[in-house]
Amino acid sequence: MIRLATEADLLPASQVCARAFSSDNLFGELIHPYRHQYPEDVHIYFRKRFIHKYHKPDNTFLVAIDENDAIIGLAHWCRFRTDQDDSEEKPLGDGGLPPNRAADQKMEDVIERSMPYAEHFWSGPRAESWYLSCLAVDPSTQGKGIV
Repeated sequence: MIRLATEADLLPASQVCARAFSSDNLFGELIHPYRHQYPEDVHIYFRKRFIHKYHKPDNTFLVAIDENDAIIGLAHWCRFRTDQDDSEEKPLGDGGLPPNRAADQKMEDVIERSMPYAEHFWSGPRAESWYLSCLAVDPSTQGKGIV
């Protein structure tokens, strides 16, 4: 089943993302080169971002749950609007979370730093759009279908 995420879902959803992206070139190798030494810390990266965006009106979080109500997937959608005012957008901060020892601190914000090079993708006819920011399924449930 798929439903809107609650704030309490952000921790298990971030843990799903950590497992799903463990071998990924960007989230695994580049951002989290120490993930094998500190596997329990990788979810902090995703959780910090989810906490930062959860209460913002142009963000929608959906979770997939199994028959035991365990979270097995996440979709994070962001809406872009021409009248969007990001002038008061605050830096991520730590969200009250412990340091992420699995991450390379110099690479943890690589996506945010790369945004000026991608802004043109959301201009013109795409200025009003929804963007799938994150989609993850727990590796242990991939290919089994979500009802």
